[in-house]
Amino acid sequence: MDITTKDYDDIKEILLEKGQYAFVELHCEVKQNKDNTGNNLIVEAKFIGNPPLTTTAGGEVNYDGKTLRQYVSLVRKDNYDPDIQVKRIAQACNYSGHGRIQLSDIDGKFCKIKIGINPATDKYAESNSIAGYFPIKEEDNFVPPAF
Repeated sequence: MDITTKDYDDIKEILLEKGQYAFVELHCEVKQNKDNTGNNLIVEAKFIGNPPLTTTAGGEVNYDGKTLRQYVSLVRKDNYDPDIQVKRIAQACNYSGHGRIQLSDIDGKFCKIKIGINPATDKYAESNSIAGYFPIKEEDNFVPPAF
């Protein structure tokens, strides 16, 4: 039974050019990591309200509605503080509180992301990633979609 509509070699993933900025709506959840040593914050960034974005092939594509996902470990290590990672995301969402950051402070909020590229490995093809989170500024002229 065929489960694809194209042959394997004809299936091409669209790869966005790194360094571009895009408007996104964040959808976040916390889940146990696969090693059962703690939790991950799973951030799904849904592209929304963007002009066409440039691909690595030199073309342009409307990427709205598509998503990028990032796993942020919430496990503190000697050289890693997860609070800093979460604070950066909250700042991009214009968090203005003073207490502990709650999931509801970032889930469903809008911000900008910088698009990065993960290099290919033995297991995975080259893919897009989230290289950073940034607040939407007034001069960006972003208008959240009406729901």
